[in-house]
Amino acid sequence: MNYRRFLAIAFLTTLVMCLVVGRGGTAYFRVYAQQAADAPTAAAATIRAESRLVLVDVVVTDKKNNYIEDLTQNDFKVWQDDQEQKISSFSSERQSSSASAQKRHLVLFFDDDSMQPADQARARQAAVKFLDDNSGAGNYVAILDYAGTLKVAQNFTDDTERLKKVAGAPKLSIGSTPNASLDQSVFSSYDSFSNRNVLLALRSVARSMATIPGRKSLIWLTAGFPPAPDLESDMTALINTCNKANVAVYPLDVRGVTASVTTGSLEGIAPVPDGDFVSSSSGNELGKVAFSEDRSTAPRLVYVAQTKTGGGGAGSRPAGTTTGTKSSSTMTVPSSIPNPFSQQPRSLIPPLPPSTATNQQVLYEVAIGTGGFVIGNTNDLLNGLGRIGKEQSEYYVLGYVPPESSDGACHTLRVKVERSGVTVRARSGYCATKPVDLLAGKPLAKTLEEHALAGQPGAISGYVAAPYFYTSPETARVNLAIEIPAKSFQFDKVKGKQHAVMNVLGMALRADGTVAARFSDTVEVNLEKAEMEQFTNHPYHYENQFYIAGGQYTLKLAVSSGDKFGQFALPLVVDHYDPAKFSMSDLALSTQFYKVADLSTSLDALLLQDRTPLVTQGLQMLPSGSNRFKQTDRVAIYLEVYEPSALQSPPKVGLRMRVLDKATGVAKLEANVPDTASSVIPGNPVIPMGVPLPVAQLRPGNYVVELRATDSAGNASTARKVEFTVE
Repeated sequence: MNYRRFLAIAFLTTLVMCLVVGRGGTAYFRVYAQQAADAPTAAAATIRAESRLVLVDVVVTDKKNNYIEDLTQNDFKVWQDDQEQKISSFSSERQSSSASAQKRHLVLFFDDDSMQPADQARARQAAVKFLDDNSGAGNYVAILDYAGTLKVAQNFTDDTERLKKVAGAPKLSIGSTPNASLDQSVFSSYDSFSNRNVLLALRSVARSMATIPGRKSLIWLTAGFPPAPDLESDMTALINTCNKANVAVYPLDVRGVTASVTTGSLEGIAPVPDGDFVSSSSGNELGKVAFSEDRSTAPRLVYVAQTKTGGGGAGSRPAGTTTGTKSSSTMTVPSSIPNPFSQQPRSLIPPLPPSTATNQQVLYEVAIGTGGFVIGNTNDLLNGLGRIGKEQSEYYVLGYVPPESSDGACHTLRVKVERSGVTVRARSGYCATKPVDLLAGKPLAKTLEEHALAGQPGAISGYVAAPYFYTSPETARVNLAIEIPAKSFQFDKVKGKQHAVMNVLGMALRADGTVAARFSDTVEVNLEKAEMEQFTNHPYHYENQFYIAGGQYTLKLAVSSGDKFGQFALPLVVDHYDPAKFSMSDLALSTQFYKVADLSTSLDALLLQDRTPLVTQGLQMLPSGSNRFKQTDRVAIYLEVYEPSALQSPPKVGLRMRVLDKATGVAKLEANVPDTASSVIPGNPVIPMGVPLPVAQLRPGNYVVELRATDSAGNASTARKVEFTVE
């Protein structure tokens, strides 16, 4: 039953497709969709090409927390967005598992970063005892450790003695034991160096388990942490990823009995102030930033000052500037960001139970949202773990065909059982996200491929930038940005509005012409007549992301709108990355900065699409496609420094900037960022930074900005360069 149900999920790519192209070359769900074609007739019978299906796992207990096992389809009702749905499929896991000995998968996720040593020891002791009854033949367990970065201590195995040995170890190391359940390693290619917090780490784990059939359990052993308004988008993305991958999260508060603290109102929290650009030419170092607020929460950038200019020519300063003094000006941070999807709220975060302790609020939200439950305020951790283990085979599966909805739309779910005195638990909802290769298999995709490979520029012109950032030793994420004239869109009047569609296809080709990474997308624009002039007066900005291994490629792109086409080609050279060595990412230039706390639904949309925004010091930065700026523009550079020593102690990292005249190679500006401590995330080797590029100090012309990172241990990165133009 579980495998047949999973095949149905795999078929519904409009609801559950993961962003995994480039890591091994294949999207997770595409693998299982292909397997569906070869599955036995009995399993394939449930897959209907003309319909979509939403599957909901439901746990039902009585007042004493005993599982109710005699329910039928007629006992259940399901609502999506408060509209009752007709249940089209029904099954009981207990009945099917007893007949087929279905394999079960459970993850022990030790959030060591949140625990005190004594709590960590108690949690591991309880986990060792728990494994005696909850691992072995048919019960596969994986052990993961989070301490700023995510480490796989043990991949899925049913070897109880090995699991107990690993779980009981006070410090874990990366393991390479193959997955005994699937004959492959599940946890091998997620963003191990992009875990900016535990929520992102949990989301990576859930995404990695998407290929495993059936319902999976993730036990989150943690001391919890207080909620924050700017975590809502991450929470929504985590819940949605878990629900797509059919992962129920069971947080266990390892602190034992704690005093209960009522949640109170989450409103009234003071907004984070705008950052300031500050320049200083004191010596050869950069001025420090003065904030009255806590520097760890204020959104800001590290700051650059001119310390050397060439004599005369393009390197001289505009009239009115001075040296040897300190000046500052306020950076305007927009309160919202253009949303690539609809502007509706996307929160899947359920309401909290009353009087929830502060450090347990996030735990309850994740548990309720994914259909799990919280074990808290108890010193009997083993009993709590036992309750979770028992639930692995105590659930029902309901299926229904949902109404049509747009990409990016999120839907709430509610399940009711027509029996008194019962408690019903099910996930809170799901979001419909785009597949990575949206146009795959369509005639339009073939047409775009031909245009991309033809080498003819076409009627649509524009600019492309493709900076990359490492996510694991052999994987980089490319943050593609394209800017084309908005007048390139071909509009038609549809339902009283001006309607246009832009299609995009991209392929990263190896030297032999084979495809290393690929994506395709469709963007729709609907405008009122009064909005047309404003839209066409500015370039259209498009972004996408894909993953690729180190190597040398040619990036081929094609765009179309109506009967207009455009083609772009640029080299893409991704250096191989050794996580044991000090190094630095590529450089992304930006003129658009947004406070993360204010992004609301826009950041939700990015995270739900499994895209990683460029965030530093509380600001999200949008990569520029053109790298063409006016002297009055506020321009910044986003980069990441990879510092292995950050895993042991906070490093002292500096940056050295040079701006060179592109034609002559003469340095027009040099500056230092001697200490970037405020950008360091404790325990994380990734240091995301934003460095202002002082284009106001440059005359019109073509330039190259060069950045090199150093640390206090004497390490130095390769210099990274990017060209830009001052108009």
